[in-house]
Amino acid sequence: MTAQSEQALENGLISTLQDMSYEYVQIKEETNLLSNFKKQLEKHNAKALSDVGRTAFTDKEFEKICIYLEGGTLFEKSKKLRDLFPMETEDGQHRIWVEFLNKNHWCQNEFQVSNQITVEGRKTCRYDVTILVNGLPLVQIELKKRGVELKQVYNTKSYQKTLTDPFSPFWLGLTSFAEPGVGQLIAHEPGRGWAFIGGDFLIGLVGSYGIRTVYNSIEKDADGNIIKEDNKIVFLDEKVAKKGAYIFAGAALANLVLRIWSCSDAVKIAKVKNMYNQDLMGRYATATMYPSVDFVQTGSGYKPTAGMTFAVRF
Repeated sequence: MTAQSEQALENGLISTLQDMSYEYVQIKEETNLLSNFKKQLEKHNAKALSDVGRTAFTDKEFEKICIYLEGGTLFEKSKKLRDLFPMETEDGQHRIWVEFLNKNHWCQNEFQVSNQITVEGRKTCRYDVTILVNGLPLVQIELKKRGVELKQVYNTKSYQKTLTDPFSPFWLGLTSFAEPGVGQLIAHEPGRGWAFIGGDFLIGLVGSYGIRTVYNSIEKDADGNIIKEDNKIVFLDEKVAKKGAYIFAGAALANLVLRIWSCSDAVKIAKVKNMYNQDLMGRYATATMYPSVDFVQTGSGYKPTAGMTFAVRF
């Protein structure tokens, strides 16, 4: 597969979204993100604002909206986006029913696309492409260029273990340390596995040659018994014996390095394949039913209604 730079991929995606009527907006930091959110939210709620003779939210009103959205669990936050927010105006004279997403007519939402947005939190995050709906950054896309291996696509430092992971990094690493290449074979990487097995075999041959060289340089009697003088082994050629010893020591060191390398490689492969599996699992369709409260517009305003929501995620 031909390699493609991430920049070209990013530009192509943005261009495609713009052709689909997404508005491109340049947002570089969280301050610009909030400013754009306020502008888009006012645009989306233009009718509700005009009903009270307004065209925009005050700074305090917008701060109240942000505080409302920040609290709660992930489930509660998603419910807030689906529901209407009854907000009292700053002067206390009116109530505005703020809508974050139009669930019934998706085309009446405001769609935008941006790139390289930097957000400061527990760690600094910069997203390649972000899709915003009514100013809300709902989709963050991390792009990776074509023609690269999975291990280059996934950052294993962000790996988190799940119950559905097919491979155990610990056991694959331990197996590959005990027998280089076996962990790779278990993880369905035969090329890498046999490469480590071959390397281990060759190092073993070199080590065997070193031992054999040392043994052959030892002086023996007619019965093949090792001759000793003052409890010391007598060598026919000490230089040859030392050479054999050095070869064996080098092979032993190389074998240790190979085992550590194989262990590290197996752990990384396990994490990468687990992360890939987690992505695949995230694409499977799931159905969820949960209670919800919604607001229905009537002649006199909005009336709360309770019911069940059936959501399909794919």
